[in-house]
Amino acid sequence: MSLPTSHTSPITIDQTRHLQLLLEMKGFTFSEKPYAIFSAAKKDDKVNVTVYEKGPKVLVQGKGTKEFIEFVLEPEVLDLLSPDCTFEQEPLQTLAATDQLAVYAHDGFWKSIDTYREYLEINRMWTDGDRPWAIWEGGRR
Repeated sequence: MSLPTSHTSPITIDQTRHLQLLLEMKGFTFSEKPYAIFSAAKKDDKVNVTVYEKGPKVLVQGKGTKEFIEFVLEPEVLDLLSPDCTFEQEPLQTLAATDQLAVYAHDGFWKSIDTYREYLEINRMWTDGDRPWAIWEGGRR
């Protein structure tokens, strides 16, 4: 399976400013590019980041695209949080609206523990040795 070598996403003007400051802090080298607000590259990370005026939109290119998205852009999700927000509302809706939300198909054990009754049930399972999530103990995956 080959890794993605480019990624395009819409970006707001505020996010553009924030991204530019972040890239400066991470030691990216900036250059001018036609129709771009800015373009930055970091040879060690094998990645180029360009924010185009139209949209605006950000284009990430290079062999380091996947790592840049996972370790630089994704942590920025925390910026969407505020003390009075509900995670399932504003932040997730913002991510979905900008195509930044992904789904992972998990085929292992899962059990909700949203209620006290469910909490007691999962603890009873642990005490009884019924631990399908404990794959380090040979539980099913």
